Parts: sequence; structure tokens; C-alpha cells
Amino acid sequence: MSIRKRVGYLVPMGYWGTSAMLKEMERLIDDLKAGFSEAMPFGGPTGRIPMVDILDEGERYIVEAELPGVKKEEVSIDVSEESITIEAEREAETEEKREGYVRRERESLSFYRQVPLPEDADSTKATARLENGLLTIEMPKKERAPEATRKLEIE
Repeated sequence: MSIRKRVGYLVPMGYWGTSAMLKEMERLIDDLKAGFSEAMPFGGPTGRIPMVDILDEGERYIVEAELPGVKKEEVSIDVSEESITIEAEREAETEEKREGYVRRERESLSFYRQVPLPEDADSTKATARLENGLLTIEMPKKERAPEATRKLEIE
């Protein structure tokens, strides 16, 4: 059995009334607007934040990020003990010439996402693969040191 954890905002529901829920939604939207450029320093208003899932599969963690249309050469992944940083940048240009007109389009995509890791994730053994727009990063859990026990003498 695996446990999925979606990284993002969680809004506690409790026994809120409608007006309290609406105020909380407005606050979240304001936070999103205020933090938009910080969340995507490389993407700006045209960038996007990839959705990220962290799965606990018992002996290992799996981090999945949705990167549709991105090639592995365009992705950079940095792993530390505390987090994984995923960056991607892509630029494409197409030109079409027909009688009477010329069409030229430019596309630019960039994003940056930093995901905190659980304390027991062994980032030194992380592996990554990108297939069909899904980036999958696997890492085992750190082996626990056996608990040392000792006898205490009563004074």
C-alpha cells in the first residue's frame, strides 16, 4: 500500500461557515498573487509550476513531477539532504510560409520547483527517469541504526 502526499496548500475545513471559507479562499488567492513571481523566478508570468507527488512505498520514496513536452536534456535536477530542485528551460521557434503570408511563432517554457524531502530519504542514492512527460525520482529510505541498549546500574 502506498501513501500519496500532494505538495501544496491545504485548507482546514473544520466547522467553518460559508463566509469564513470565502475569506480563506480570498486569502489564498492573495497569497498566490503575491508569491507568483517568487514561486517561478525563471518562468515569470508565462511559466508554470509542475505538479509534484511524493509517494511513500515502504522501503523507498518516489517523487513524481508532471513535465509534459519537456525532453530530458532540458531538465536539471539538484538533490540535497533536505530537498530536490527541478528546473527546466525550453525554447522553440516555428516558421510557416505560404502564399500571401508568413507565420512565425516562438515558444518559451521555464520553471523551477523545490520540493522538501522527508528526513529519512537517502538522497545520495536517488535515481531519475523521464518517460512520457512524467519525471520519476526514486530514493531509498535511510537504514536505521540498530538501537543501542545498555543496562543502567541503580546508585
